[in-house]
Amino acid sequence: MRDRPDEYFYKYGSVLYQYAPKTDTLFVILILLIAGSIFTWFAQKNRWQRIADRVVKDAVEGLKAGEGGSTESIELRDRAEAIVNQRKEELGLDAAGVNGAFDSSSKKGKKKMTKKETKFFENAELKPIIEELVHDMKDFGAGFHQPTWRDILVVRMVQWPLILSQEVVWQMKYYGRRLARAELNDKEKEVLTSRAVGPVAWESASEASREEMLSMELWIMDNLEQWCELQEVRQLSSKEQKMYRLQKKKLAKKGNKGDKSE
Repeated sequence: MRDRPDEYFYKYGSVLYQYAPKTDTLFVILILLIAGSIFTWFAQKNRWQRIADRVVKDAVEGLKAGEGGSTESIELRDRAEAIVNQRKEELGLDAAGVNGAFDSSSKKGKKKMTKKETKFFENAELKPIIEELVHDMKDFGAGFHQPTWRDILVVRMVQWPLILSQEVVWQMKYYGRRLARAELNDKEKEVLTSRAVGPVAWESASEASREEMLSMELWIMDNLEQWCELQEVRQLSSKEQKMYRLQKKKLAKKGNKGDKSE
């Protein structure tokens, strides 16, 4: 090759390198958007399903407000019981007739059902009705709704610039009013309270609960801590709440005695 390079290439040829064809960028972006849209749809479906399963569980067990039950689960339990009673009336059955059948069977030597067994069969009867009622609930509030076309990634991406611009404008107005030492208006109080308790707690709260939150000024940290403690107490049973109040009174008395001794 050194002596006669022309003859070498004539005899053996040369190696030519060529880039492999590149993947179309537009095609890759399209695939990623489709995958992201499918993922966000199923993610929203999973969010709704988790709340639905919790509501079904609480409604079937018949949990009260002080036992961890929510407003939705208590209402669903009542509706399911009303549907069962209505069906029994249509079939010519009632609670007395059913109990009488159990009593007569017990007289014949059969074992009478215990309260636990009776409750188990009642819950088993109510469960399919409750599941059907929950499935018809499209929206639990606070973003926990069944997925729609608005939840896919492409639609959300279109809304991002508008949401971001609105947030920036609101923040600029808020800081401007703080520099001017103006009092908080109703909209600012709602936004600050929503940020303090979280969007889920704010959006799922009733009007009365929201009024209570606003009156407590939860954007102040000490007030927020008191509110969080109050929510935990409300989840306790009536007996546990009484014990908690007594314990709190004892601690308050000890604190007052300590202040006097000083």
